[in-house]
Amino acid sequence: MDVLVPRGCGLDVHRDFVEACAIVGPKKTDVVRQRFSTFADGLVALRGWLAELGCTHVAMESTSVYWRPVYDALEGQVELIVCNAQHVKNVPGRKTDVTDAHWLAMLLRHGLLASSFVPPRPLRELRELTRYQTKLRYTQTATINRAHKTLQIGGIKLSSVASQPFGVSGRRMMDALIEGTSGPAQIARLAIGTLRRKIPQLERAVAQPLSEHRKSLLTMQLRDVDRIEASLAQIELMIEDRLAPYSAFIERVARMPGCGRKAAAVLLSEIGPDMTPWHNDPRKLAAWAGVAPGNKQSAGKRARMRTRDGNPYVKTILVEIAQAAVRTQGSRFQALYGRVKPRLGAKRALVKIARHWLQAFFFMMLRGEAYREPDVAALDQKATQTQARHLIKKLAALGLEVSITAASPATA
Repeated sequence: MDVLVPRGCGLDVHRDFVEACAIVGPKKTDVVRQRFSTFADGLVALRGWLAELGCTHVAMESTSVYWRPVYDALEGQVELIVCNAQHVKNVPGRKTDVTDAHWLAMLLRHGLLASSFVPPRPLRELRELTRYQTKLRYTQTATINRAHKTLQIGGIKLSSVASQPFGVSGRRMMDALIEGTSGPAQIARLAIGTLRRKIPQLERAVAQPLSEHRKSLLTMQLRDVDRIEASLAQIELMIEDRLAPYSAFIERVARMPGCGRKAAAVLLSEIGPDMTPWHNDPRKLAAWAGVAPGNKQSAGKRARMRTRDGNPYVKTILVEIAQAAVRTQGSRFQALYGRVKPRLGAKRALVKIARHWLQAFFFMMLRGEAYREPDVAALDQKATQTQARHLIKKLAALGLEVSITAASPATA
């Protein structure tokens, strides 16, 4: 095979050390190996060692988060290739740290490694914030559910009366329940707004006094909810500060059906405004995001396949956007969802909508244009004509002749 990278290095990254293997000569046996610590001084030594050998390319697997400090230490000095570990597996039975590093170096030497998408440093920092924000929201939901469980076990049926038990009224009543100095009537009158119409039902819901054990448990859970809400507010401010240079991107994407500023911020941190990493091909972006159908074909037959594994954060936000887009009146996505839902079912149809939405996003970014809603009536007419041609072919396959006449408009 041709040698495309004459001086390259493969790194097998672990938590405490990095096994490095560099091929720096015309022969594949011109190998230099060394192990480095992943502490700061070890990464500085690795950087100097690569410079001394004249390595121009470095390849490593995306092992957990251990590759991140190595990538940050070498960024800007060499061309870095972070590859999917599933795509570069060695022959079974020959796996050691040394052979793994040498295998990566050999694949790199002959240009057989596909680089994973790694955004620029500002977007990587924004990505850390948006992902942490998502995790905190999951934790917030779990903590609120635990508080619901405590109330239900304690005989408090607040969620049966109030649609938002953790709103302002609900929190005031929970605080009163923890204090234990007010009766059901006084607690129910703490409700505000439209919830005051349900004061008789609230009195029944909070009639059971909480035990000291339940009060202590609920106090800790409410304190956790407040702490998470404060952290989410702080992260929101940090995200807004980092979105300032990308205000045009956020405004343009937020105008698309089903999308808002928060979803646009997630797309910015995960995908970015540049479409060149996907070679200007929306299908590659859809496959990376996990909204493209899988491909499994054998003996000339194509088996039904689930969607490919992709970026879980992008896939989640795309499905959420799709759920909102199909409710946008007059949008192409609502019309498409109505056509494909009877055939695919609700969940698979939403994934299809997510893929179409991502394709529209891709071409917006590629061409630098704003979103334009197409003529939905024309799209429906085209879909009807396509369905008619398909049905005519099926009838012809049954040996039937078909003649088509346009239906006359209905008269009153």
